[in-house]
Amino acid sequence: DIEVDDYISPVQNLLYRLTGDTNLVHVDPDYAQKMGFETSFMQGLCSFGFSCRNLIAQLIPGQPERMSRMAAQMTSVLFPDTPVAVRIWRIEEGKVYFRFINKMTGRAVLDRGVFEY
Repeated sequence: DIEVDDYISPVQNLLYRLTGDTNLVHVDPDYAQKMGFETSFMQGLCSFGFSCRNLIAQLIPGQPERMSRMAAQMTSVLFPDTPVAVRIWRIEEGKVYFRFINKMTGRAVLDRGVFEY
């Protein structure tokens, strides 16, 4: 029903680290490669936050306190410097399903999402 485009900046993983994340796989490309990834990648909670911000802006703008529940399944890794989109399907009054998509690959980063307000 709704699709919202957004963009993960090239330094978003570094900015998110200011919240207290200490996992080197998110900021050190060499360490990430040792752990089997091509480079450092986004924190899952940051992807969740991007989705939440877009859902609030579309469904309950300026009223984040109305959100009552949000859940999703993480299904793929997301790298900084990536265009993304949140796809939203209205299910019933106050409830939507959503998917957070990597627009470069078409793959869901977050899938089977539900947002209630």
